[in-house]
Amino acid sequence: MKVVLLENIRKLGPIGTIVYVKNGYARNFLLPHIYTIPFNIHAISPSKDILHIDHPYRVPTYLLYMRSSKDNGELFEAVKDTDVLYLLRKFNVYVWRDQIYMATVFKRLGEHYVNITITNHVAIKVCIKVLRKG
Repeated sequence: MKVVLLENIRKLGPIGTIVYVKNGYARNFLLPHIYTIPFNIHAISPSKDILHIDHPYRVPTYLLYMRSSKDNGELFEAVKDTDVLYLLRKFNVYVWRDQIYMATVFKRLGEHYVNITITNHVAIKVCIKVLRKG
């Protein structure tokens, strides 16, 4: 099985290296301890020193959120990181609040992006589309 290393592992290599390991070793040790992720050429694109991964832990990459708003598109109540946390928990994705990075709170309707940090070297970009309720 081909995997991408998320940690420096002495006999395998440094962070970001794509290595071939036996299926049992990957499935029983490396993947459960989040030392690696399965390699998929379409899912990984290196950017600076962080690997941006589309589907590593079955995290949805596109979420819809309904909020009441004014006619000009401004929200009555801003969407905060706790709201994103609540949305992710509906999909059985359990992350801490400090793992969610939002540049600012969302105050308007439309598409907004959030980065969720899984480890120090893995971040998932999630698009949240805020729609008008009612």
